[in-house]
Amino acid sequence: MLHTLTTDGAPGIFIDANLVASRMLGYSREELLTMGPPDIVPPELHSQLGDIIRQAQTKKIFLFETRFCRKDGSTFPVESSGHLVDFAEKRIWISHIRDITERKRAEKALADESTKYKILIEQSRDGIVILDQNGKVYDANRRFADMLGYSSEEIKELYAWDWDTHIERAQILEMIRTVDETGDHFETQHLRKDGNKIGVEISTNATVFSGNKLIFCVVRDITERKQAEEALKQSEEQYRLLAEQVHDGIYIYQGNRFVFANSLISRITGYSKDELLAMDFITLVHPDDRAFVQDITERRLRREEVPHVYEIRIVMKDGSVRYAELAVSIISFRGRYAALGAARDITERKALHDAVTLANKKLNLLSSITRHDIINQLLALNGYLELSRDILHDPVKIEDYITKLQNIAHTIETQIRFTKDYQNLGVKMPMWQNVNECIRNARALLHLRGVRIEAHPGDLEVYADQLFEKVFYNLIDNALRYGGADMKTIQVSSQRSDTSLAIIVEDDGVGITDEDKKKLFRKGFGKHTGLGLFLSREILEITGITITENGTPGKGARFEITVPKGMWRMKGANE
Repeated sequence: MLHTLTTDGAPGIFIDANLVASRMLGYSREELLTMGPPDIVPPELHSQLGDIIRQAQTKKIFLFETRFCRKDGSTFPVESSGHLVDFAEKRIWISHIRDITERKRAEKALADESTKYKILIEQSRDGIVILDQNGKVYDANRRFADMLGYSSEEIKELYAWDWDTHIERAQILEMIRTVDETGDHFETQHLRKDGNKIGVEISTNATVFSGNKLIFCVVRDITERKQAEEALKQSEEQYRLLAEQVHDGIYIYQGNRFVFANSLISRITGYSKDELLAMDFITLVHPDDRAFVQDITERRLRREEVPHVYEIRIVMKDGSVRYAELAVSIISFRGRYAALGAARDITERKALHDAVTLANKKLNLLSSITRHDIINQLLALNGYLELSRDILHDPVKIEDYITKLQNIAHTIETQIRFTKDYQNLGVKMPMWQNVNECIRNARALLHLRGVRIEAHPGDLEVYADQLFEKVFYNLIDNALRYGGADMKTIQVSSQRSDTSLAIIVEDDGVGITDEDKKKLFRKGFGKHTGLGLFLSREILEITGITITENGTPGKGARFEITVPKGMWRMKGANE
């Protein structure tokens, strides 16, 4: 605090000063009492002193800012509030002085920050607009004004509903009322001054400034992005249509997740498209093939040389296993690496290859066995012919030898006839064959002697070698030969399980002894040719089908043909 004696409205001398004033100015009280206002105000501000005193004449309290000089010559900003009083016929100016150095520093920092943020806002590539709580523009950067085609002055006269074409005024006001500092994010359309519409993406949040709620909005023009998205959508739709027309399953996966799958992939796997898009690709791969697939995928992503086409096993939705041939390439999809694959179901091709391989093996084996058997018979034939030379005079022995020679010739004929059937084993591609039709065809070739045949009630089809029909011929023929005179019925039925289907051919004849069961399917075992059941087993084995006999001796024979999952179906639909 300083007390100054003034004369005729001009600065006078200090007549009092407190300790705070002394410390602030760096002078002692005694020194200050020898000084006046011009001594503590920088020379360039002296002209203001008279103006301040004159203005104070008409005001009870006068507040102003100026700068003071310390004793060491430094200056600092002050805020002074004072008033004139009359005392002992003198006019005295009483001043309360506050050092506002820190406040001025804070104001400058704030001004600098405001300038910096103003520059950042103006340089932003996004439009920035601040709305008051009534929806009117409080401020906006140049980018936002340009985005809508207005000048900086025009934009400040608008309300939010003047440019938003999707949101009603009441909705905008409600949004302003409810939005908080956590903000909101949405897409809409804005109407330009020229009448055109643009797509925008908006982020909003609320703040309070000088006691008023303001809504800070960052607006991004996404017109080009929307056009690109639409173009991409149309392009993807075209490729999707193309992918649906091809004969292979087409799919794309990223991070082992499907992002696209055509209809054929659904048919190959048994899963719907929606199910596939929610699945991890590796779960479709047979457990024994997963390590291989993961290794080849990682190596491909590292740009290492890997097979472009390879075969794996696929586990279908119903648990059955099918073979697939995959052709995989790495592509860029939506900004990220992805695998584009073409899958082809090669289960039947694989079965044919395996069948041909097995058939060749069996034919080679049969050729070896048959050649050996025929040579043995020829040796016996030659032996009897040599012996016949010595008994030409004995008609009885000659007759006996002729009978033996005829039997040998008949055996050779049977073996040769068998090779005619066997030579076709596995030569032609396996095919879907109707069980009922096979039974009808077999029954037409046999003399049933009044025995009733009850066929399978359903329309079952089995994927098997083209000699499949001969299996039923042999089984029915075997029952007719060995079932006994009291046999009345041969029945064909089926039973399903989770992993296979059993076709059961059973009769009510005398059955098969436990001792005969052990040799039943051996080549040559039996009272006739001994080749029928052996051939039946060989035919079925081509496509992985097995046959066993598990009837009860004395109660009838029971042959069970086990068909693996995926190798049988009901006519017209895959099970």
